[in-house]
Amino acid sequence: MPTDSNSSAPNFAHTFNPFDGEQHRDPFALFEQMRREQPVFWSPALGMWVVSRHADICSVLRDPERFTSLDAYAIGAEFTPEAGALLATGHPLTRTLLDNDGLEHARLRRIVGSALNGKKVEQWRPRIRALASELLDGFVSAGRVDIAAAFAEPFPLRVILDMLGVPLADLPQIKRWSDDWFELLFARVPPEQQVARVESYLEFQRYCDRMIDARTANPGQDALSEMLQAGRAEQVPPSRAELISLISGAFIAAGHETTSRMLCNTLRVLLTTPGAWAAIVADPGRIARDLEEALRVEGTALGMLRVTTAEVVLGGQTIPAGARVYVLYASGSRDEEQFRCPAQFDPARANVMDHLGFGRGAHYCVGALLARAQARIALELFAERLPGLRLAAEPAPIYRSHVTIRGPVSMWLEWDVA
Repeated sequence: MPTDSNSSAPNFAHTFNPFDGEQHRDPFALFEQMRREQPVFWSPALGMWVVSRHADICSVLRDPERFTSLDAYAIGAEFTPEAGALLATGHPLTRTLLDNDGLEHARLRRIVGSALNGKKVEQWRPRIRALASELLDGFVSAGRVDIAAAFAEPFPLRVILDMLGVPLADLPQIKRWSDDWFELLFARVPPEQQVARVESYLEFQRYCDRMIDARTANPGQDALSEMLQAGRAEQVPPSRAELISLISGAFIAAGHETTSRMLCNTLRVLLTTPGAWAAIVADPGRIARDLEEALRVEGTALGMLRVTTAEVVLGGQTIPAGARVYVLYASGSRDEEQFRCPAQFDPARANVMDHLGFGRGAHYCVGALLARAQARIALELFAERLPGLRLAAEPAPIYRSHVTIRGPVSMWLEWDVA
């Protein structure tokens, strides 16, 4: 792959590293410099072209013919021979919503979307609120909690498992399987750990196999039954491998991991912006718009990948065919050419919905309605039951390396107990 000819490229190529967890804490000054000095550059370390401006990102997302998602996340080459051979003993890996395009992507999206449309999410709201309240009951009198461990991580996973009709007693095991698979997909797992992670994912596959068998024999009113029914209605019904991929990846892993980080990011914005939390406590009706601005200011979706199908010119750079392109959503949502005073939390801004928190175009997050419903309900309950909530001075939030999402995996909050 040809390197970028601009003299400033090596600086960003060696400075920007999504696999550095500490960089996830506050990458925005670096993003601002990238947008200003070199909005598109080649990173030899990542093997990708990095795109940081809102307009350029949207150009990529609007043009799936030249910037395809097809096999953009092909990870087989990253595996050791032992891990790759072990993975081959399970159900074959299939293209998912992330690494697919066109008619095949639309087919899979219809199947998953059948359980996540507005009507379905609205029907689940009372249950979502009940699950959130149960978790709050467990620590509301403590005065101090790691909100990631006590709420942000288990809450969305409980919601998803409940929707699928899965016993909540299985949550710890499913969480481990999901984490292991997400790490294999989007982080750099050391070679010596890969076989154990693959073994974990194969267990996840077998569990999903049993779930599908059970719902096929006895359909219910749950989300899995909805997806199976939608799949049967397709001209090309999904294979067992595709169903397992959709359940384990698109629904369980992606569905809870992104929302977990989003909850922590949102709380961090609201609790560190003077007056923001007090305003929500006084008027919970503002939660919906405040949430959108928090999604813009503290982007959870770090970025996504595409592959060029032809030579293209983007941001003044010529990108060859077959190149990976990494579009930085979190940077685009802070672009000063798109948003006035982009670092400022301002829910009243007219174009707040221009943020890239859920992507754009055909790959707009299929679970966005569910994620928003969970976040709004959580914030309503926190404002009602923990009005004096504040970010703890110590310890500092902890971040983990990840190529597609960012947000605290540990964040301590405090409040006064009456």
